[in-house]
Amino acid sequence: MGWSIVIMPDNVLIDNYHTHIAHIHPYPKKHFIKKNLKNQDQYKILDIVLLHIDLNNGLKLELLEEELNDYNVD
Repeated sequence: MGWSIVIMPDNVLIDNYHTHIAHIHPYPKKHFIKKNLKNQDQYKILDIVLLHIDLNNGLKLELLEEELNDYNVD
């Protein structure tokens, strides 16, 4: 079973559909571009996204990508 997280209004999608590996689609108009994430846990990813948006008063895409991959995965 898959899951997805959409960051609105930026329409950035994080999901694990089709490949069963969590990945981010950073460019809404180029959905075919995806970057795999080290962290595979849906709830940890959601926590990272919510904290990122709160601390940065919005989305800073490159920084979020770093945070999603640098987060302690254990």
